[in-house]
Amino acid sequence: MLSQKDEAYREKGLEEKITKSIDLTVVRSKLVAHYAHYGLDTVAYLRDPSKDDEMKFVIDDYPRYTVDSAREHGVAQSKLYDSYDLVNDRTARTALLSSLDTTLYKTVHSALLPDDTFPVAWMLLIEELQLISIQRFADIKLKIAAYKPSQVSGQNIKVFCTKVKELCNELDNAGQYELATTLHIVENLLEADGGLLYTLPLIETQRKVRAAIVKMGFEDDKQAIKAYLIQEKLTYAKVLEEASREYKNLRLGSLPCMRRMSRFHRVDEEPT
Repeated sequence: MLSQKDEAYREKGLEEKITKSIDLTVVRSKLVAHYAHYGLDTVAYLRDPSKDDEMKFVIDDYPRYTVDSAREHGVAQSKLYDSYDLVNDRTARTALLSSLDTTLYKTVHSALLPDDTFPVAWMLLIEELQLISIQRFADIKLKIAAYKPSQVSGQNIKVFCTKVKELCNELDNAGQYELATTLHIVENLLEADGGLLYTLPLIETQRKVRAAIVKMGFEDDKQAIKAYLIQEKLTYAKVLEEASREYKNLRLGSLPCMRRMSRFHRVDEEPT
C-alpha cells in the first residue's frame, strides 16, 4: 500500500509544464520516464484498433488512435482492471493533467468524462497539440527538402546526415514521414562534392526510391510499406547511413594521396 507521500509524488507530474509550443517528442520522453519510474506505464497500453490480439503503448503509438477509439477500447479494458490497476489509471490521469499549463488543463479536463481512462486523456492532449503539430510537420518536411550539404561546414556529410535523421525521426515517430521526403534527401546528397565514386551509388538509390514511390503509391498498409522499404534498403535511416559511409570511405581513400602530395610539397620548399 502506497503512503500518501508516495502517491503525491506519483500524481505530481512533470516539473516543466506542457504547453502548446512544446516539442511533442520531448513530452513523450519525459512522460515515459516519469511513468516508468513510478510504475504507471502499465495503464498506458491499449488494444490495437486494427489488430485485436495486440496491445500498443499509446504514448508512443498514438497515431493509431483517435479519442473515440481510445475511449471505446478503454471502457472494455477497464473492466479487466483490478483495484491496483484502477488506482494506477487514476494516478496516471492526474499526473498528466498536473503536467499541463493552465490553457491545456482547461481544454483537456473539460473534455474528460468521469469513466475515461488515461489513454483517453492522452489522446485528448494529442488532439489539441496536433492542431499545432500539423503545421510543424509541414515545416519539418520543407526544412528537410531545403537542407543542403553545402550549408554544413566543409560539406561534412556525417553532420548533415545526423541532422536530417533527427528531423526524420520526429516525422516518423508521429506517423508523418513520407517516402517523397527520402527522394528529397537523396537529391540533396547528390549535390555534395564527392565525385563519381560518391554519386554513382546515390544515383542508383534515387532510381530505386522513385520506383518505390510509384509501386507504393496506392498501398494503404503502412506495415507493408515499411517491410518493403526495409527489404529494399530504402528506409531513410539506411539511406543516410549508406551515404555517410560512402563519403567516409571516399575521404579515407583520399588521405594517402593527400599525405604524399603534402610530403612532396614540403620537400620542394626546403632550401637548396
